[in-house]
Amino acid sequence: MEYIITQGNNTKLQIWEFPSGKLYYSINHESVIWSYDISGDNRIIVFNDYYGTIYIYSLILKKKIKVIKTDYFLIQVKITNNVDRIISVVNKIDILNISLYPKFDFKVDNKHQAIITEYQINEPLNIYVTSGLDNKLKISNLKNNQTIKELNNFQTYVTKILF
Repeated sequence: MEYIITQGNNTKLQIWEFPSGKLYYSINHESVIWSYDISGDNRIIVFNDYYGTIYIYSLILKKKIKVIKTDYFLIQVKITNNVDRIISVVNKIDILNISLYPKFDFKVDNKHQAIITEYQINEPLNIYVTSGLDNKLKISNLKNNQTIKELNNFQTYVTKILF
């Protein structure tokens, strides 16, 4: 099944079947939904709220399956296609890397000295790439957060990274 996700107001996500346009499921939340993502196989939605809590919903079961409370202000949350890891920008310059299985674990690493403007995950290469207002592009290992390569004097403001 393929879906289109819309956020009609700050506290509600609506999941529509594609191509029929029929409303499949709605997620109502008590506070502002800050960002959201869907797994590559369209079975999991992950979102975070204003208070730094991450919610994982199953589209197959149509229910919440996990809540992860953090002490961080989360900017943007993304889930891997394998649904084994969640990555989020925290405190504007750091990356929160959460392993969901085989063992739940998380780590926060400072990646930039200025605001992170964009990041993307590339699972086949086992990396994620971040860009920041510090004019750096950093390529990091997806599993352990270690910086593999840093490109300096990069563009000031990157809005999209594609693989």
